[in-house]
Amino acid sequence: MKLDYFPVNGGDTVAVLGAHMGNEVIHYSEVVGFSGRVVAVEPNLRNFSVLMDRVKDKPNITPLNVAVWDRNCKLNLSIGTNTTNHSLVKNWGGKTEEVDALTWDSLMGKVGRVTLANVDVEGAENHFLRGMNINLPKHIILEVHTFFGVDRVEVARELTRKGYGIVNESQYIYATR
Repeated sequence: MKLDYFPVNGGDTVAVLGAHMGNEVIHYSEVVGFSGRVVAVEPNLRNFSVLMDRVKDKPNITPLNVAVWDRNCKLNLSIGTNTTNHSLVKNWGGKTEEVDALTWDSLMGKVGRVTLANVDVEGAENHFLRGMNINLPKHIILEVHTFFGVDRVEVARELTRKGYGIVNESQYIYATR
């Protein structure tokens, strides 16, 4: 993924959905500076704990321990085989943890203009898009997880319906409006 595919500047707001342990979050925090904001969404408790520890001294980062979905509800997050592949749509057959899930609209409706949404939601791409109807970000970097059964064509169609132009590159869709 190209973190610099879309321009992000001082004062911008970036949302990182599937923030993991914060590498990209910290990168964006440095780019947007003190006048900007990074909203870091990570549903897994273990990853979120590491994220919190890494960003505790960064006042421009707002960490949220929730999942993003097409409705506000509680869901079971299937814990994957490593720290990066936990999923709301794929059951790995092992441990699960109940998580709060919110729509983009609920998460970001009061944030203001979002310049970039960097989205890695492990198979919940279509659910994320169905819950994104207001305060649409200017740009989206969306990792598409076809191995979780996500239809890349349907993701592209939904982005186009929402007014985005798209570029497909490897496992990513870059969208702008």
